[in-house]
Amino acid sequence: MKKLLLITLTLFGLNSFAQSFPGNKPEILLNKVMKPIEKDEILQFYGYKNFIDNFDTITKEYKITDLNNKPFYNEKCFCSSYEDLKKLKFKVKKIFNVNDKYSIHSDKSMLQLENDSIGIVYYLYDPKYEHSFELELDKGEILPNEVFCEDIDMEKDKFNGEVTYRTPFGNQGVNLTKIKKNNVTNYYLSVSVDGSTLNVGTKGAYVLFDNGKKISRPNESIDVDSNIGTYSSGWEYSAFIKLNQEDIKLLKNNKITDVKLYIYQNEISKNTNIKIQQYMKCLTK
Repeated sequence: MKKLLLITLTLFGLNSFAQSFPGNKPEILLNKVMKPIEKDEILQFYGYKNFIDNFDTITKEYKITDLNNKPFYNEKCFCSSYEDLKKLKFKVKKIFNVNDKYSIHSDKSMLQLENDSIGIVYYLYDPKYEHSFELELDKGEILPNEVFCEDIDMEKDKFNGEVTYRTPFGNQGVNLTKIKKNNVTNYYLSVSVDGSTLNVGTKGAYVLFDNGKKISRPNESIDVDSNIGTYSSGWEYSAFIKLNQEDIKLLKNNKITDVKLYIYQNEISKNTNIKIQQYMKCLTK
């Protein structure tokens, strides 16, 4: 399922920026300076989909049929032109709840954006779809840690009292788990990487950080599973690494750049490494 999701997002040409997506708290973006996200060259043709030129702030309605109601409208893609919009920066001035006639249960918002050159435009925000968010905070700013903490699931075993905290599934196969039982707390890092060939009984798990340090487990056993039935070919290699205090410190204070299981490696995106760092801060509060 996670590979199907990854392929789907790639086909749609959408990007996600964890440091900027506010989830169910869009009000956090008020008075922030934001800019349209960068896209790979092959995806720039599709422009930006969610910018709106005019929005009725009284009725709070918008029409999905008004395809050309977009700043720098490009009729070739029914979108806002990437070249024209990408170079601009906006300040979030107001946020409106949207009266969505096309959905029974809608929690969409309309962000009112102001730019010195073009004035006021709007952005249709949907808290359910991080992958379709087309804005990022300026100058590398990230959202408050509390926004990330809300993503973490907690589950308590009714029989033995064990409490497990898990970060969201995905994140390029990098996830964190915290388990509390009988006043003992353990932390784990889950890593998975795709490989083209089958190798059984392998060992070796490694995690590199932006400060040059690494988590090194040369004797860590690696599990392998088939990718048959997914949109990926080959095999999935995975490890569930128990973390020590030095590992936890690294994850809190630095960003993961690369992971490697046996001979298979994966470069970690800016989106993912910010999430993992913030999640570890949440788990250790």
